Amino acid sequence: STKWSMVLSCILLLLAFLATADGAFVEGGHFCLTNKCTASIEYALSNIKRRYHISLTGGEKKIDEISSSCLFMLKDKKHPYLAIITETDACDSDERVNETYQTIREALGSNNQDGVDLISIRVRSIDNDSKSDSEEAIMHQERITNLASRIMSLKEEILTKSASSKSKSDFVVVINDNVNAALESNVDGIHVKESKVSDIPEIRKLLQESKQKRKYNSDSNVTGESKEEPQVIIGTSAHSVDTALSTWKKYKPDYFFVGTCYLTKSHPEKNASDLEGPTLPGIVRRRLHDERKVEDSHNVPHVFAIGGIDDENCHEPVVKYGADGVAVIRAVMQSSEPRQTVLEMKEQMQ
Repeated sequence: STKWSMVLSCILLLLAFLATADGAFVEGGHFCLTNKCTASIEYALSNIKRRYHISLTGGEKKIDEISSSCLFMLKDKKHPYLAIITETDACDSDERVNETYQTIREALGSNNQDGVDLISIRVRSIDNDSKSDSEEAIMHQERITNLASRIMSLKEEILTKSASSKSKSDFVVVINDNVNAALESNVDGIHVKESKVSDIPEIRKLLQESKQKRKYNSDSNVTGESKEEPQVIIGTSAHSVDTALSTWKKYKPDYFFVGTCYLTKSHPEKNASDLEGPTLPGIVRRRLHDERKVEDSHNVPHVFAIGGIDDENCHEPVVKYGADGVAVIRAVMQSSEPRQTVLEMKEQMQ
């Protein structure tokens, strides 16, 4: 039929693309697809399904399910992804909270169209051994919750204004290793420290229960039997392939920050010989996808390259080595034009 002739033609075009120099490469004896090639394949398949109403299946799972990511909120957004991480002093004072919020607001622009994909509120922790420290810790916690709540309100504002293209404007908000602030502000999730990944199941359950309760209290039509399990985002960090694979198998995080890729002020103790380098995130991503086939799982975490990334080198971990995106701090948070920096970095990674 004409329908299947068109499908076959599309497949042949994809095979022709694979033969091009930038469609694939060989690494360690394995045939690997570049991000450009992967994106082209996903785009072609989506067009086939949309135009001809075809459900392409492989075994028990549909292709669109197998290709999906755990970051459900970003499922309709295009690669590559950009995460912004706050500076560690972002909640040291009310003034710094306001400055941080304003920079994030500028980075998102009026509608965040194809812009920021994830915001991680990562600030320093405060010991509360003494009474004065305890009082400061309470104030610090309140500032973290305040910043997170304001960003979530900003998110709601942007999505309301962008109702017709909400999927392109959406972004995920997480707090680094602070469950109480996450529960209070109702952010999308938590970034769990690499040393605390065993807490992921408990943290996920706590956030799901909190979101379920909020939804139940705000919607009188939701019954105990019909309540769906809320989606939450749990991320963590990895500095090796083995760590990433082990963590994913046991705890199924939704994304990884992988690095340190380049020299960075965030880790002044590291010199060039201590770096994992820009190749590691892409290697981790490919190994996770390989492992997904073994595990028969359709949820594969996104891999963000992190560490010393700016508008000049952001393309390397993604375009050259295959990461899903990058996570940055100062490149955006200290930019004089945050929105322009975001757009330029997204363009550099295409």
